[in-house]
Amino acid sequence: NEHEVYSLSIFQVINPESLESFKRSFDRAVVGVKIKNLETTFVSKYGKRVIVEGSLHCELVDDRPVSIQGIFRDITERKRSESALKQSEARFSRVFAASPIPIAISTIEGGRIQDVNESFLKMLGYARNEVIGHTAANLGYWARPEDCERIVEKIRAQQSVRDEQCRLRAKSGEVREAVISAELIEVNTEPCLLLMVHDNTERLNLEAQLRQAQKM
Repeated sequence: NEHEVYSLSIFQVINPESLESFKRSFDRAVVGVKIKNLETTFVSKYGKRVIVEGSLHCELVDDRPVSIQGIFRDITERKRSESALKQSEARFSRVFAASPIPIAISTIEGGRIQDVNESFLKMLGYARNEVIGHTAANLGYWARPEDCERIVEKIRAQQSVRDEQCRLRAKSGEVREAVISAELIEVNTEPCLLLMVHDNTERLNLEAQLRQAQKM
């Protein structure tokens, strides 16, 4: 309550883990440094931690510091959201890297490769440095460029694509028969394609061999 607040020191409401850092900022403010974007943690009367961001400004009278003005806003929920987002991104990164399904991320405009996983590299026979930052046109891995154009058009219209029959060309020149699904995602505010590839080449080859054997 108001009476309790007047009897408090500012240092009593700072979380102990943040206290030393806050004191350093406070001491700098006392000598005239304007402290901006200061992040610290308050502790409520009942022990709840509140993450805040704000500023400290020293008021001078006759060139002598007489008070410190602090203005803060509660950013607890924002920090929780940021933490949850980081955890989600970390999980996606692990799944992306470890997936046995070939996956690639490329920009919609220009088809520049942002990232690929090891399964994608293995399928087409490229090294990572040969792919990242290069465009689909440079690499020529779409055996039929119209496949890529068709997927991009559908993505623009409906945000996702499922089970598109495509042909991909490996570095060796071998053509792989593939089924591609794609999602529209955003990477650093740029629209990108998340491509997931199911390589049907071996299955189709085996089916062809089986048909030939049955004819014989």
